[in-house]
Amino acid sequence: MFFVIVSIDSIELIRDSGSHVITVGNLLAITLTKLPFILQETFVFVVFFAAVHTFFFLAKNNEYTALRSGGVSIWQFLAPFTIVGVAISILLITVINPFSTVLLNYSEQLKMTIRGKDMVNSVSLLGGEVWLFDKDRTSNESYIINAANLKAEKGDTELSNPNFIFLDKDYKFIRIINTPKAVLKDDNWVLEGYTEYVPKETPKLHEGEQYTIKNNLDLVNLQTNFKSARYISIWDLPYFISVLKATGYPTHKYYSYLYKLLVKPFLVPSIIFFAAAFALKSSRHHKVGVLIASGFLAFIFLYCLTELSLSISFNSKAMQMLNVIFIALALNIGGGMSVYYFESK
Repeated sequence: MFFVIVSIDSIELIRDSGSHVITVGNLLAITLTKLPFILQETFVFVVFFAAVHTFFFLAKNNEYTALRSGGVSIWQFLAPFTIVGVAISILLITVINPFSTVLLNYSEQLKMTIRGKDMVNSVSLLGGEVWLFDKDRTSNESYIINAANLKAEKGDTELSNPNFIFLDKDYKFIRIINTPKAVLKDDNWVLEGYTEYVPKETPKLHEGEQYTIKNNLDLVNLQTNFKSARYISIWDLPYFISVLKATGYPTHKYYSYLYKLLVKPFLVPSIIFFAAAFALKSSRHHKVGVLIASGFLAFIFLYCLTELSLSISFNSKAMQMLNVIFIALALNIGGGMSVYYFESK
Protein backbone atom coordinates (compact mmCIF):
# COMPACT_ATOMS: atom_id res chain seq x y z
CA MET A 1 0.00 0.00 0.00
CA PHE A 2 2.84 2.37 0.88
CA PHE A 3 4.56 1.51 -2.41
CA VAL A 4 1.43 2.36 -4.42
CA ILE A 5 0.90 5.69 -2.62
CA VAL A 6 4.56 6.68 -2.94
CA SER A 7 4.62 5.68 -6.63
CA ILE A 8 1.55 7.81 -7.39
CA ASP A 9 3.04 10.76 -5.50
CA SER A 10 6.34 10.42 -7.36
CA ILE A 11 4.61 10.30 -10.76
CA GLU A 12 2.57 13.38 -9.81
CA LEU A 13 5.75 15.22 -8.80
CA ILE A 14 7.51 14.36 -12.06
CA ARG A 15 4.48 15.55 -14.03
CA ASP A 16 4.21 18.83 -12.08
CA SER A 17 7.91 19.59 -12.45
CA GLY A 18 7.29 20.25 -16.16
CA SER A 19 10.45 21.25 -17.97
CA HIS A 20 12.48 21.47 -14.76
CA VAL A 21 15.01 18.74 -14.19
CA ILE A 22 14.36 16.49 -11.22
CA THR A 23 17.12 14.18 -10.08
CA VAL A 24 16.67 10.74 -8.59
CA GLY A 25 18.17 12.04 -5.34
CA ASN A 26 15.61 14.84 -5.06
CA LEU A 27 12.78 12.44 -5.91
CA LEU A 28 13.89 10.03 -3.19
CA ALA A 29 14.34 12.87 -0.69
CA ILE A 30 10.81 14.18 -1.27
CA THR A 31 9.33 10.69 -1.16
CA LEU A 32 11.13 9.64 2.02
CA THR A 33 10.33 12.88 3.86
CA LYS A 34 6.60 12.34 3.19
CA LEU A 35 6.57 8.76 4.50
CA PRO A 36 5.85 9.66 8.18
CA PHE A 37 2.90 11.81 7.09
CA ILE A 38 1.62 9.05 4.78
CA LEU A 39 1.88 6.60 7.69
CA GLN A 40 -0.13 8.96 9.89
CA GLU A 41 -2.86 9.42 7.29
CA THR A 42 -3.14 5.71 6.37
CA PHE A 43 -2.72 4.34 9.89
CA VAL A 44 -6.34 3.18 10.24
CA PHE A 45 -6.03 1.20 7.00
CA VAL A 46 -2.75 -0.33 8.15
CA VAL A 47 -4.40 -1.42 11.42
CA PHE A 48 -7.41 -2.88 9.60
CA PHE A 49 -5.44 -4.89 7.04
CA ALA A 50 -2.90 -6.08 9.63
CA ALA A 51 -5.71 -7.17 11.95
CA VAL A 52 -7.62 -8.99 9.19
CA HIS A 53 -4.46 -10.80 8.04
CA THR A 54 -3.51 -11.82 11.60
CA PHE A 55 -6.96 -12.96 12.69
CA PHE A 56 -7.67 -14.83 9.45
CA PHE A 57 -4.55 -17.00 9.68
CA LEU A 58 -4.96 -17.53 13.42
CA ALA A 59 -8.43 -18.89 12.73
CA LYS A 60 -7.41 -20.80 9.61
CA ASN A 61 -4.62 -22.62 11.49
CA ASN A 62 -7.03 -23.39 14.34
CA GLU A 63 -4.93 -21.44 16.83
CA TYR A 64 -7.92 -19.32 17.74
CA THR A 65 -10.02 -22.49 18.21
CA ALA A 66 -7.36 -23.92 20.53
CA LEU A 67 -7.36 -20.73 22.61
CA ARG A 68 -11.15 -20.80 22.91
CA SER A 69 -10.99 -24.46 23.96
CA GLY A 70 -8.55 -23.45 26.70
CA GLY A 71 -11.13 -21.08 28.20
CA VAL A 72 -9.92 -17.82 26.63
CA SER A 73 -12.84 -15.54 25.77
CA ILE A 74 -13.01 -13.46 22.61
CA TRP A 75 -12.43 -10.29 24.65
CA GLN A 76 -9.34 -11.71 26.36
CA PHE A 77 -8.10 -12.75 22.93
CA LEU A 78 -8.58 -9.25 21.47
CA ALA A 79 -7.24 -7.34 24.49
CA PRO A 80 -3.47 -7.58 23.65
CA PHE A 81 -4.07 -6.51 20.03
CA THR A 82 -6.20 -3.58 21.18
CA ILE A 83 -3.72 -2.39 23.81
CA VAL A 84 -0.79 -2.54 21.39
CA GLY A 85 -2.81 -0.77 18.67
CA VAL A 86 -3.85 2.05 21.02
CA ALA A 87 -0.27 2.45 22.28
CA ILE A 88 1.07 2.73 18.73
CA SER A 89 -1.61 5.27 17.78
CA ILE A 90 -0.74 7.42 20.82
CA LEU A 91 2.92 7.27 19.83
CA LEU A 92 1.91 8.21 16.30
CA ILE A 93 0.12 11.44 17.25
CA THR A 94 2.45 12.54 20.06
CA VAL A 95 5.88 11.72 18.60
CA ILE A 96 5.65 10.87 14.91
CA ASN A 97 3.23 13.70 14.08
CA PRO A 98 5.62 16.53 15.13
CA PHE A 99 8.43 14.75 13.29
CA SER A 100 6.28 14.33 10.17
CA THR A 101 5.30 18.03 10.06
CA VAL A 102 8.97 19.07 10.05
CA LEU A 103 9.74 16.66 7.21
CA LEU A 104 6.58 17.65 5.33
CA ASN A 105 7.57 21.32 5.41
CA TYR A 106 11.02 20.38 4.14
CA SER A 107 9.44 18.30 1.38
CA GLU A 108 7.34 21.25 0.22
CA GLN A 109 10.39 23.54 0.21
CA LEU A 110 12.28 21.01 -1.89
CA LYS A 111 9.36 20.77 -4.31
CA MET A 112 9.33 24.52 -4.84
CA THR A 113 13.09 24.51 -5.45
CA ILE A 114 12.73 21.77 -8.08
CA ARG A 115 9.97 23.70 -9.84
CA GLY A 116 12.34 26.62 -10.15
CA LYS A 117 10.54 28.86 -7.69
CA ASP A 118 12.07 30.68 -4.77
CA MET A 119 10.21 29.71 -1.59
CA VAL A 120 9.80 33.35 -0.64
CA ASN A 121 7.82 33.82 -3.85
CA SER A 122 5.59 30.83 -3.18
CA VAL A 123 4.10 31.18 0.24
CA SER A 124 1.45 28.60 1.09
CA LEU A 125 -1.62 30.75 1.58
CA LEU A 126 -5.12 30.37 2.97
CA GLY A 127 -7.96 31.65 0.83
CA GLY A 128 -5.54 33.36 -1.58
CA GLU A 129 -4.26 35.75 1.11
CA VAL A 130 -1.11 36.05 3.20
CA TRP A 131 -1.51 35.42 6.92
CA LEU A 132 1.50 35.91 9.19
CA PHE A 133 1.93 35.91 12.95
CA ASP A 134 4.67 37.71 14.88
CA LYS A 135 5.31 38.26 18.57
CA ASP A 136 7.30 40.85 20.49
CA ARG A 137 9.38 38.80 22.92
CA THR A 138 9.92 41.83 25.17
CA SER A 139 6.35 43.05 25.71
CA ASN A 140 4.65 39.71 24.88
CA GLU A 141 2.36 41.63 22.56
CA SER A 142 1.81 40.13 19.13
CA TYR A 143 0.29 40.99 15.81
CA ILE A 144 -1.34 39.27 12.87
CA ILE A 145 -0.56 40.37 9.33
CA ASN A 146 -3.26 39.90 6.71
CA ALA A 147 -2.18 41.04 3.24
CA ALA A 148 -3.41 40.64 -0.33
CA ASN A 149 -0.06 39.15 -1.37
CA LEU A 150 3.62 39.01 -0.52
CA LYS A 151 6.46 39.72 -2.94
CA ALA A 152 10.02 38.76 -2.17
CA GLU A 153 12.64 39.20 -4.85
CA LYS A 154 16.24 40.38 -4.91
CA GLY A 155 16.30 40.49 -1.14
CA ASP A 156 13.32 42.85 -0.83
CA THR A 157 10.09 41.77 0.87
CA GLU A 158 6.89 43.72 0.32
CA LEU A 159 3.28 43.27 1.47
CA SER A 160 0.39 44.65 -0.57
CA ASN A 161 -2.51 46.29 1.29
CA PRO A 162 -1.66 44.70 4.66
CA ASN A 163 -3.63 44.92 7.89
CA PHE A 164 -1.57 44.72 11.09
CA ILE A 165 -3.87 43.38 13.82
CA PHE A 166 -2.35 44.00 17.25
CA LEU A 167 -3.09 41.76 20.24
CA ASP A 168 -2.10 41.99 23.89
CA LYS A 169 -0.37 39.20 25.84
CA ASP A 170 -3.75 37.49 26.36
CA TYR A 171 -4.46 37.69 22.61
CA LYS A 172 -7.18 40.29 23.02
CA PHE A 173 -7.69 42.79 20.24
CA ILE A 174 -6.02 46.22 20.65
CA ARG A 175 -6.04 47.98 17.27
CA ILE A 176 -5.63 47.61 13.51
CA ILE A 177 -3.26 49.50 11.24
CA ASN A 178 -3.96 49.46 7.51
CA THR A 179 -1.60 50.68 4.80
CA PRO A 180 -1.38 50.37 1.00
CA LYS A 181 2.11 48.87 1.22
CA ALA A 182 4.61 47.65 3.83
CA VAL A 183 8.28 47.05 3.01
CA LEU A 184 10.66 44.98 5.16
CA LYS A 185 13.84 46.99 5.87
CA ASP A 186 16.44 46.18 8.52
CA ASP A 187 14.10 43.80 10.37
CA ASN A 188 11.30 46.37 10.46
CA TRP A 189 8.08 46.71 8.48
CA VAL A 190 8.11 50.28 7.13
CA LEU A 191 4.72 51.85 6.40
CA GLU A 192 4.38 55.03 4.31
CA GLY A 193 1.00 56.46 5.18
CA TYR A 194 -1.47 54.42 7.21
CA THR A 195 -4.88 54.39 8.89
CA GLU A 196 -5.27 53.39 12.53
CA TYR A 197 -8.44 51.74 13.85
CA VAL A 198 -8.98 51.58 17.63
CA PRO A 199 -12.16 50.17 19.21
CA LYS A 200 -14.80 52.83 20.05
CA GLU A 201 -12.67 55.56 18.41
CA THR A 202 -12.82 57.34 15.07
CA PRO A 203 -10.31 55.97 12.52
CA LYS A 204 -7.20 58.15 12.33
CA LEU A 205 -5.62 58.79 8.92
CA HIS A 206 -1.85 59.39 8.98
CA GLU A 207 -1.26 60.40 5.38
CA GLY A 208 2.39 60.64 4.37
CA GLU A 209 3.62 59.66 7.84
CA GLN A 210 6.12 56.83 8.25
CA TYR A 211 5.53 54.09 10.82
CA THR A 212 7.80 51.15 11.67
CA ILE A 213 6.82 47.81 13.19
CA LYS A 214 9.46 45.46 14.57
CA ASN A 215 9.69 42.17 12.66
CA ASN A 216 10.95 39.03 14.41
CA LEU A 217 10.40 36.66 11.48
CA ASP A 218 13.05 35.52 9.06
CA LEU A 219 12.29 34.70 5.44
CA VAL A 220 11.86 31.01 6.23
CA ASN A 221 9.33 31.70 9.00
CA LEU A 222 7.40 33.92 6.60
CA GLN A 223 6.42 30.75 4.69
CA THR A 224 5.55 28.51 7.60
CA ASN A 225 2.97 30.60 9.46
CA PHE A 226 -0.72 29.97 8.72
CA LYS A 227 -0.20 27.00 6.47
CA SER A 228 -2.58 24.11 6.10
CA ALA A 229 -3.24 22.27 9.37
CA ARG A 230 -1.23 19.23 8.30
CA TYR A 231 1.95 21.34 8.35
CA ILE A 232 1.48 22.15 12.03
CA SER A 233 2.43 19.85 14.90
CA ILE A 234 -0.30 18.60 17.21
CA TRP A 235 1.53 20.31 20.09
CA ASP A 236 1.41 23.69 18.29
CA LEU A 237 -2.16 23.49 16.99
CA PRO A 238 -3.97 24.64 20.20
CA TYR A 239 -1.81 27.77 20.43
CA PHE A 240 -2.15 28.37 16.70
CA ILE A 241 -5.94 28.09 16.92
CA SER A 242 -6.10 30.50 19.87
CA VAL A 243 -4.22 33.09 17.84
CA LEU A 244 -6.52 32.69 14.85
CA LYS A 245 -9.60 32.98 17.07
CA ALA A 246 -8.27 36.25 18.48
CA THR A 247 -8.22 37.72 14.97
CA GLY A 248 -11.62 36.37 13.97
CA TYR A 249 -10.08 34.05 11.37
CA PRO A 250 -12.10 30.81 10.73
CA THR A 251 -10.67 27.97 12.81
CA HIS A 252 -13.03 25.12 11.88
CA LYS A 253 -10.60 23.30 9.59
CA TYR A 254 -7.90 23.42 12.27
CA TYR A 255 -10.24 22.13 14.98
CA SER A 256 -11.39 19.34 12.65
CA TYR A 257 -7.81 18.29 11.95
CA LEU A 258 -6.92 18.41 15.64
CA TYR A 259 -9.89 16.23 16.58
CA LYS A 260 -9.08 13.79 13.77
CA LEU A 261 -5.68 13.30 15.35
CA LEU A 262 -6.97 13.05 18.92
CA VAL A 263 -9.69 10.54 18.05
CA LYS A 264 -7.32 8.03 16.39
CA PRO A 265 -6.45 6.09 19.59
CA PHE A 266 -10.18 5.75 20.37
CA LEU A 267 -10.94 4.43 16.89
CA VAL A 268 -8.33 1.65 17.02
CA PRO A 269 -10.44 -0.71 19.22
CA SER A 270 -13.41 -0.42 16.86
CA ILE A 271 -11.18 -1.16 13.85
CA ILE A 272 -9.81 -4.28 15.55
CA PHE A 273 -13.32 -5.39 16.57
CA PHE A 274 -14.67 -5.09 13.01
CA ALA A 275 -11.59 -6.83 11.58
CA ALA A 276 -11.95 -9.69 14.08
CA ALA A 277 -15.66 -10.07 13.38
CA PHE A 278 -15.12 -10.65 9.68
CA ALA A 279 -11.72 -12.40 9.68
CA LEU A 280 -12.45 -14.93 12.44
CA LYS A 281 -15.80 -15.80 10.90
CA SER A 282 -14.31 -16.20 7.40
CA SER A 283 -12.34 -19.32 8.38
CA ARG A 284 -15.67 -21.12 8.90
CA HIS A 285 -17.30 -19.67 5.81
CA HIS A 286 -17.25 -21.29 2.37
CA LYS A 287 -17.16 -17.88 0.63
CA VAL A 288 -14.06 -16.43 2.28
CA GLY A 289 -13.40 -13.77 -0.37
CA VAL A 290 -16.96 -12.47 -0.31
CA LEU A 291 -17.00 -12.16 3.48
CA ILE A 292 -13.63 -10.36 3.70
CA ALA A 293 -14.62 -8.06 0.79
CA SER A 294 -17.86 -7.28 2.63
CA GLY A 295 -15.86 -6.43 5.74
CA PHE A 296 -13.56 -4.16 3.75
CA LEU A 297 -16.50 -2.33 2.13
CA ALA A 298 -18.15 -1.94 5.54
CA PHE A 299 -14.89 -0.52 6.90
CA ILE A 300 -14.58 1.95 3.99
CA PHE A 301 -18.17 3.08 4.55
CA LEU A 302 -17.61 3.62 8.28
CA TYR A 303 -14.32 5.42 7.63
CA CYS A 304 -15.96 7.83 5.16
CA LEU A 305 -18.86 8.35 7.57
CA THR A 306 -16.42 9.12 10.39
CA GLU A 307 -14.47 11.62 8.27
CA LEU A 308 -17.71 13.31 7.24
CA SER A 309 -18.96 13.46 10.84
CA LEU A 310 -15.70 14.95 12.08
CA SER A 311 -15.86 17.66 9.41
CA ILE A 312 -19.28 18.90 10.56
CA SER A 313 -19.09 22.43 11.91
CA PHE A 314 -20.68 23.28 15.27
CA ASN A 315 -21.20 26.68 16.86
CA SER A 316 -19.53 25.71 20.12
CA LYS A 317 -16.32 23.93 20.98
CA ALA A 318 -18.23 21.77 23.49
CA MET A 319 -20.58 20.49 20.78
CA GLN A 320 -17.60 19.70 18.56
CA MET A 321 -16.01 17.70 21.36
CA LEU A 322 -19.29 15.87 22.09
CA ASN A 323 -19.51 14.99 18.42
CA VAL A 324 -16.04 13.37 18.55
CA ILE A 325 -16.91 11.47 21.74
CA PHE A 326 -20.18 10.25 20.22
CA ILE A 327 -18.41 9.02 17.07
CA ALA A 328 -15.79 7.11 19.09
CA LEU A 329 -18.42 5.54 21.36
CA ALA A 330 -20.74 4.62 18.49
CA LEU A 331 -17.98 2.93 16.51
CA ASN A 332 -16.64 1.00 19.50
CA ILE A 333 -20.12 -0.15 20.54
CA GLY A 334 -20.88 -1.11 16.94
CA GLY A 335 -17.59 -2.99 16.66
CA GLY A 336 -18.21 -4.81 19.94
CA MET A 337 -21.71 -5.80 18.86
CA SER A 338 -20.42 -7.12 15.54
CA VAL A 339 -17.87 -9.31 17.35
CA TYR A 340 -20.59 -10.64 19.64
CA TYR A 341 -22.95 -11.28 16.72
CA PHE A 342 -20.46 -13.14 14.51
CA GLU A 343 -19.10 -15.11 17.45
CA SER A 344 -22.54 -16.23 18.55
CA LYS A 345 -23.54 -17.47 15.09
